[in-house]
Amino acid sequence: MKNLTREKISRLRRTLLPIMALLLALSCTLTAGMYANASTLNSLFGRGARTVKPLEQAEALDADYYTQAYSSKSESLAAAQELSAEISDEGIVLLKNDGLLPLSDSAALSPFGLRYCRPFYGGSGSSAIGDDGAHTISPAQGLRTIFSSLNTALEERLFQAAGASEEIEENPSLTAATPLQAPGKWTILYEFSPDVYTDLADTCAGTVGVVFLGRQTGEDCDASVSVYDDGTPHMLAVTTAEQALISFAKANCDGVVVVLASSSPMEVSELENDPGVDAIVWLGGAGSTGYGSLARVLSGQVNPSGRLPDLWAADFKRSPTFANQDDGSDAFVYTNADTTLVNRDSWEEHAGAPFREYEEGIYLGYRYYETAWDTGFLGDYYDPVSGVLYPFGYGLSYTSFSQEIMNFSDRGEDISLTVRVTNTGTNYAGKEVVQVYFTPPYTDLDREYAVEKSTAALVQFAKTDLLAPGEYQDVSLSFSKEDIASYCYTRDNGDGSTGCYMLEAGTYVISIRANSHDVLDSRTTAVPGTIWYDNSNPRQSELDAQAELNDSGDPLSLPSSGGQAAVNQFEQLNAYMSDPAVSGAVCLSRADWAGTQPTAPTDADRAASDTVRAWITAADTTKPDSAGSGEHETGSAPISGAENGLVLADLRGKRYWDPMWTLLLDQLTYDDPEALRLCLFQAAYGTGALPAIGKPESVEHDGPQGLTLADVNGQNWIKGVCGYPAAPVMAAAWNPELMYDFGYMVGQEALLSGINGWYAPGLNIRRTPFGGRSSEYFSEDPLLSGMLGARVISGAGDAGLSCAAKHFVLMDTEAHKNPHTCVWLTEQALREIYLRPYEIALKTSRKTIRYIGEKDGVTRTRTMRAGDFLMAGDCAVGALWSAANPALLTGVVRGEWGFQGTILSDMHLSGSDSQVDRLLRAGCDLLMSTSSGTALNLSDSQSPDSQLLLRRAVRDLCYTLVNSNLMQGAAPGSLIQSAPAPWELCLMAFDCAVALALLAMGGLLIWTVWYAHKRL
Repeated sequence: MKNLTREKISRLRRTLLPIMALLLALSCTLTAGMYANASTLNSLFGRGARTVKPLEQAEALDADYYTQAYSSKSESLAAAQELSAEISDEGIVLLKNDGLLPLSDSAALSPFGLRYCRPFYGGSGSSAIGDDGAHTISPAQGLRTIFSSLNTALEERLFQAAGASEEIEENPSLTAATPLQAPGKWTILYEFSPDVYTDLADTCAGTVGVVFLGRQTGEDCDASVSVYDDGTPHMLAVTTAEQALISFAKANCDGVVVVLASSSPMEVSELENDPGVDAIVWLGGAGSTGYGSLARVLSGQVNPSGRLPDLWAADFKRSPTFANQDDGSDAFVYTNADTTLVNRDSWEEHAGAPFREYEEGIYLGYRYYETAWDTGFLGDYYDPVSGVLYPFGYGLSYTSFSQEIMNFSDRGEDISLTVRVTNTGTNYAGKEVVQVYFTPPYTDLDREYAVEKSTAALVQFAKTDLLAPGEYQDVSLSFSKEDIASYCYTRDNGDGSTGCYMLEAGTYVISIRANSHDVLDSRTTAVPGTIWYDNSNPRQSELDAQAELNDSGDPLSLPSSGGQAAVNQFEQLNAYMSDPAVSGAVCLSRADWAGTQPTAPTDADRAASDTVRAWITAADTTKPDSAGSGEHETGSAPISGAENGLVLADLRGKRYWDPMWTLLLDQLTYDDPEALRLCLFQAAYGTGALPAIGKPESVEHDGPQGLTLADVNGQNWIKGVCGYPAAPVMAAAWNPELMYDFGYMVGQEALLSGINGWYAPGLNIRRTPFGGRSSEYFSEDPLLSGMLGARVISGAGDAGLSCAAKHFVLMDTEAHKNPHTCVWLTEQALREIYLRPYEIALKTSRKTIRYIGEKDGVTRTRTMRAGDFLMAGDCAVGALWSAANPALLTGVVRGEWGFQGTILSDMHLSGSDSQVDRLLRAGCDLLMSTSSGTALNLSDSQSPDSQLLLRRAVRDLCYTLVNSNLMQGAAPGSLIQSAPAPWELCLMAFDCAVALALLAMGGLLIWTVWYAHKRL
């Protein structure tokens, strides 16, 4: 230290002080930033280990409420992939077969198409599936599992060309077809240029050409409706380059199979009518196992039993929904009505209000074409311009079947029938789908009351077992007569309400069909007098939904109120669609079929009436003074901070109205608004803890094809989980029990991954082929969608996983996706088509839970409604945001359907506190937002009204969570806590290192001060 001078000490101080300031600022900034984005970091890097702290007397109790069927993720993944393969085996649809299929295992194949080399497995956004290589079967791998002879020269050339550039748009070996209007990355269609393969014609001799065509849509990406620069009429038609590819295969191969790897229907009339194309197979969204199933179907190891979940029109632009297909342009924006557009991460005031009009009413898909055919409007059902290519429910097999009604019984309240299905083929075993339709009477009463009825509607279905040639199976089916009632939105019920379901007097035809068009057998039944299901006579399904259930899951008694019937809740919709003074919308009607065909919005339509403008202004949820937010709750403040000694685990198995909930909720405190915000209003992928009631953090995950929400690189956030086939492929299997197995398997995967809630299934209607969420939704048909969704929810619930059915409701396009996008339709169409899948799923799904008796500690079971979680969509019903719509959430869902549980908004990263107010008052509980979004909260969390709303939301959330796998291992009295997450441990280590460095440098500075004072 002899050489230490004052100058050196000064220099040392000048060096250390900025370093110390920098380290301190870095530590503070990093710590604050990481904790502000805790939910995102938890999703990316995982949460801390979960620990359960039981009471001493609870340690001996059996709190393993759910059987963990698999000991590891690798074991569960193997089982999941086996199930996934079974789903895709049954969901693939054979559309055309001129005798080429099935192929011999020794057949030589020539693969064609960019999508053979760069395949699609899922959609984009929440439906994305990463290709991890080890567990995802590629087209090449799939074919090689069966076929030993592939045209390797062609295959190597294609892979070489596909890999010429990592960025597809820069690949010189590809031809791009680009939409002339609003082109985007996801809407450009690529295919190999002909010069890639034309010199390999000789290698194709003696082979079967398998041509892969693919389309991918997804979140924020509809299929483009624009004409393309090569003349392709829209994104779902075959491009010029694809036609050239098929022509080459036809000219040089002995046979041609076209594989459609697209969750969306495709417009392929020219392929169906081309004798050079021998077979067409709809693969749909493959998931991780679909290409293996494809090989089994091509070879005949699997006899295709899939049936289309949608009708495929000959020309998509002539379907009744196309005229009002929102393409994202100003054609669907009012010219004189302003609102606030709230996007995920921004908002714009005084913007033109977007709108959509469902002028087709109930007549979409097969309901339109069957009615047009039966009423004579469509002269040729299979007209190549204006008709149908493939009906709803259509699909071919390698064998043949007969179906015959053996027994038919009308028992007054319901109808039952037995259908004998016989495999009449000689070579192949197979499965068949029994499809039951009804044709209602259409009379002057319907014209008077403006009730619309399609001439065919699915009312029940079932799938047979695997039947050997000559074998038959008697399939029993039944349904309630309520299920064939129609909604009348014009009837005065005499009690101050308007509108209700009606079962009109007359003759009903009950038919079994090969598809929506081809009748195989039928019976008739008569309704002697018209039945009105108003508040004096609610439907039995409403009474059952509103009643408490016994421990076996059966309704205990009629609701004390006598029951709430489905009556008009949406008078704005009805006025908009029927009153010329309100709008120029014209709803398609059988009363004047030719004169009411849907038309695109005109300039006059885009000029909103004063009435509509007032509705839109009042519905702007970003404004605190806007009207229509529902009745404010009034009364004294709820009890808070009580010391009742309860924790959430004590409430498992308790009914929603059990008095113990009051005691638990009395323990809530409202003096920490931030804790409530983190629990309720930053609820994307998880909810925060509430220590006052022993509520732990919960974890939710997205992914309609399993727990497969992918990151920006397309890789799953959660490792070791399966990517299942897309929802329409599941629907094409027409197998409800397979969907139960799917839900249960995802529940098992969630149990291993520590996930408590799942944002699925998607239950919106596939209204048009162009919707971006085609891979997320089952079908155009509400019954098929609802029954399959109910089984998914039931299966997942039995494994402890709560399902947030989504995106409630009317989310048929990604264009103008916004809480304030107006959607107009009649209440009949809303109820019969768009609400119906959710109604079926939430009313009929069941789960059986295990719980520990409060007094004796004995483990018991209780069957309860599994539909206890719902996600509201990012659009409006009429003018009012679904998540802030009291008529929708409180009137219909919680009222008519008796829903008990949690309602969550869709992703909402921007907005205002008034939206939280509106959301809670409407009956919604959670705002889906993350730490990267605007921190929204109630504008006043201390008023009695606000505290009552918060208390209800906490109750709804806790009711869902306590009856889920969140309570696994937690006996009554137990507290569930989480250890620090991995990123927190790293942050702690960093902060400790910084602290030690600051202490060392601070100590050094202090010593220099002492040294300078004493020695110098």
